[in-house]
Amino acid sequence: MVVLTKHTLKDYELVLEAKDPSRSFHGLFIVHNTKLGPGVGGLRCKYYACTNDAITDGLRLAKGMTMKSAAADLPFGGAKSIIILQKNQKKTPEMLEAYSEVLNDLQGKYYSAVDLGTSDDDIISLAKKSPYVLGIDDQLNTIDLSYYTAWGCLKGIQAAANFKWGSTNLQGKTIAIQGLGSVGRKLAEHLFWAGGKLIVSDIDQARVQSAVRDLGAIAKPLDQFTQQACDILSPCAIGGTISSETILHLNCEIIAGGANNQLANDDIGIAIHDSGILYAPDFIINAGGLVAAAINYQNKQGFSARQCRDNTNKIYQRLHTIFCESNEKKRATNAIANQLATHKIGL
Repeated sequence: MVVLTKHTLKDYELVLEAKDPSRSFHGLFIVHNTKLGPGVGGLRCKYYACTNDAITDGLRLAKGMTMKSAAADLPFGGAKSIIILQKNQKKTPEMLEAYSEVLNDLQGKYYSAVDLGTSDDDIISLAKKSPYVLGIDDQLNTIDLSYYTAWGCLKGIQAAANFKWGSTNLQGKTIAIQGLGSVGRKLAEHLFWAGGKLIVSDIDQARVQSAVRDLGAIAKPLDQFTQQACDILSPCAIGGTISSETILHLNCEIIAGGANNQLANDDIGIAIHDSGILYAPDFIINAGGLVAAAINYQNKQGFSARQCRDNTNKIYQRLHTIFCESNEKKRATNAIANQLATHKIGL
């Protein structure tokens, strides 16, 4: 039996902790804002040193999903869920079963999707138990939303390149990518075929060696990522990569990647702007997967890959508008993006 505990936090509609020791399940369900529609966010399965660390991570991610949905004109609010793993603990079918029970109890207030630590098989398993799952069609075939996230990141990088250098051409540009997961690897392939020179970092050395072999990338240690001399720095892994410490060593002209919450805090965006580095706000550039999920949610006749692609392409113009307004008003790009999203939510 799953035992539920509600935590009351300002500005969040729901922070729910769920436990079932008999199934080794410890979960969090966080809904930030549902003014524009049901809360949407991926299921993250990860080890945290303590529950408070997981809650802090979930709060930031849920709010980021609200901002992402609003800025992209999508009919969703922001949410996040986490299965908290113990050290060296593996995810089990029993955990997913317990998770699906809580998901159903929320009755559509929150829709779940794939995220760090979850797979297509997990989403199929959940979809068999719950109607509140995105990224899957009516035949229980998964839709790889990372294709659209990566494509949107490419369009965002092209928008940044055009604004910074007057051309979308990436031939000969050096791009440092942190994280070669489902989004980072696909983005690396796009950039390779666009003529980019790649520097890559990842915790999984097999992924690194694959990129070295297949894409001619140069491998660098993870802890040296933000110090790389490059044209474009592309965080595609964990959040908080750009902090008050790492910003001192930045050696790039553009920051544009697929990771959520790339800035340790909003003030970092001001420092980046003042240094002359062009930052593509994360919840704008990485919205492609959510755009595709929205079409999956709305389209009762089936999934439309072309519609997803065409709507994802709009990220280019959205970022171009933000860059222009930032330049005109002498304000950080993340501040412009935050204002855009909060205005649509009415906050």
